[in-house]
Amino acid sequence: NGTFIGEAFQIYQDMKKIGTPCNITTYRNLLNVCAADNNWQRGMYVLKEMLNVAPPPARQEKKPHKKFFATLLQYVIFCLQFFLKK
Repeated sequence: NGTFIGEAFQIYQDMKKIGTPCNITTYRNLLNVCAADNNWQRGMYVLKEMLNVAPPPARQEKKPHKKFFATLLQYVIFCLQFFLKK
């Protein structure tokens, strides 16, 4: 269907395997491809990974990271839209 979700997750798994650190851009791109594929289940997996692997900067005693919260909000909106269509 043109969303390349399989390829995106393969790259993510390869990054994890070789120890390449993921950042907010990595997770945002994965969430975007999940949204484009209407695959909220995989998106929830990404959110869980994002919280476990890259905790919010606020938990690291820094100012909250705008991109982190923007990514969370973007995906919450996608999930709401997905479920409201049903």
